[in-house]
Amino acid sequence: MPDVKPMYGFTSERTSNEAARMSAVRRTERSGVCEDDMGLSERKKEILRAVVEQYVQTVEPVGSKTVAAELGSSVSSATIRSEMAELESLGLLEQPHTSAGRIPSSQDTAHMSTNS
Repeated sequence: MPDVKPMYGFTSERTSNEAARMSAVRRTERSGVCEDDMGLSERKKEILRAVVEQYVQTVEPVGSKTVAAELGSSVSSATIRSEMAELESLGLLEQPHTSAGRIPSSQDTAHMSTNS
């Protein structure tokens, strides 16, 4: 079997979630945003909290407009959609189907319980 060299610093053993997380962390480090141990900025944490709280109340997928209304006018729904997509790539949110909002994942539940 030929020797496989890692591309972009990733070995073949790394999962796509790990690769996405590391990519998000590098982007955040370049922007100078403060992060926690998961690589989450304060804005991502606020969005994640809002999704979890809304989901607990309604047991329905939570959309970006709902989160924007909860956070006030500080963040646009387009920015929230982008952040929710990154949270999904980190495994913290799931999207039941294409046109749905997001729901917390089991990984998010563990993350929220250890960082409360």
